[in-house]
Amino acid sequence: MCEPTTIIMGVMAVMQGISSYQQAEATEDAVIQSYRTRNEQVEDAVVNANVERARAARRERARILAMAGEGGIGGKSVGIQLMDSRFQEGQDRNNNRTQALWQKQSALSSARNQAAGIPSTTAIAANTGLKVANASAQSYEPSTTTTNRSTINYQGQSRALTNNTAYVKNM
Repeated sequence: MCEPTTIIMGVMAVMQGISSYQQAEATEDAVIQSYRTRNEQVEDAVVNANVERARAARRERARILAMAGEGGIGGKSVGIQLMDSRFQEGQDRNNNRTQALWQKQSALSSARNQAAGIPSTTAIAANTGLKVANASAQSYEPSTTTTNRSTINYQGQSRALTNNTAYVKNM
């Protein structure tokens, strides 16, 4: 029969395990939420930067057309400047997108590193089980019974006593 202290120690170990599990889940949820928030911020920044770049490109093309119209210039040179403006706009937007991808990758790496520091549920369960087993083992006192001049204890050893000499046999 278990002693009250053993039961209390076992219950305390289980309670600590539950608390550790809940803390690990809360930390994991916080890491995931932080990662999602960072991705949303990056996406918002890219959209805003691309919208602003598109506005600037339209202003630039309007300026090119206005200058060409006022100066009476036409032909290939104006077309080349307009194509160059569109090309530069596309390049800038692609650069914004590439930077966003790098920032997202950085956020993912950071989240993975943070998650690596969170104990797994398997480790928490194993640790709790070991604590309960340790609490039981610390209060365990092996009992012995005597039958037919041999003493058998419950730790896996038997001793045969014959004529005051002991013969130890490990099972």
